[in-house]
Amino acid sequence: MNFAPMTLGAETGDGFITSIAAFKKLGGKNTLGIEAKHSASGKISQDLLSARYFLGKNAARESLLSIGIVRKWTYRFASAIALKYIYSNIGYTTDEDESLRVTPGQGIAGDLSFSFIQPIEMGGISSNLMLGLAVTNLGPRVVYSSNSKKEFLPANIGLGVGWAFEYNESSSISLLADANKLLVPSPNDFYDTCDGLLCSHKVENNFLKAAWRSFYDADGGFSEELAEIYYSFGVEYEYQEKWFLRSGYLYEHADRGNRKILCLGIGYGFRNVVTDLSFQIPIIEQEVNDNQFRFSIGYRWEKSKG
Repeated sequence: MNFAPMTLGAETGDGFITSIAAFKKLGGKNTLGIEAKHSASGKISQDLLSARYFLGKNAARESLLSIGIVRKWTYRFASAIALKYIYSNIGYTTDEDESLRVTPGQGIAGDLSFSFIQPIEMGGISSNLMLGLAVTNLGPRVVYSSNSKKEFLPANIGLGVGWAFEYNESSSISLLADANKLLVPSPNDFYDTCDGLLCSHKVENNFLKAAWRSFYDADGGFSEELAEIYYSFGVEYEYQEKWFLRSGYLYEHADRGNRKILCLGIGYGFRNVVTDLSFQIPIIEQEVNDNQFRFSIGYRWEKSKG
């Protein structure tokens, strides 16, 4: 969870995310959900997008409260919409001459998603082809600093595809891939000619106009727009709906973060408890996510029947 548009990278890998969610079916086709989430990271580098300031490194604390509804239109097609309140505190800090003070940012944003599933039979093997489209963090800009300049939330559009094979009663394997792109203005190649990393004609855009123009506003043209897309690929093996083995790879262009990370993971579920362990291995040397272990544990409450 990261809403701060000035976050560049983590100096330390320690951190945690906690969340609690509840769901309630409304009739046969609608489901109402609510979620509260809080995250804390290690120290991060900060660089305001709309101003030419490097603000040092501080620990970040971010929270959200969201409510949404899922509509199952047919057996194969569903959509969801959610509204969330965001609190993003990247740490109390000032720049070197104390002319700029960073304060917590608060705002609202919306998510919209669609999913489609198509059962397929091949050679006696049952499988499901899955498609998904999601637009997330779409909302008005927020204020992070005493100069009252507004920063864009990291609005994102993602397209995913998956293929799950159930080749016997106890085992299945899933192949997954997705592509994501930020719906925010592209940084300028020569920002020393502008007031910060974004020229005024980009800074003054509202979030809807900025999201639309993010598909064609790069100074380098269409090739630079393609470089802003980052890709993820993964595979998961499931045994008896209890054991899970996972592997994934993240690719990001060298001019847009240059993250190239291999991830290995294992999960186990017993009754209402689910645990997951993963290890991230950067393919190239980098400061962010360098050989990180991640562990999660979850518990699912179910309403008793009868």
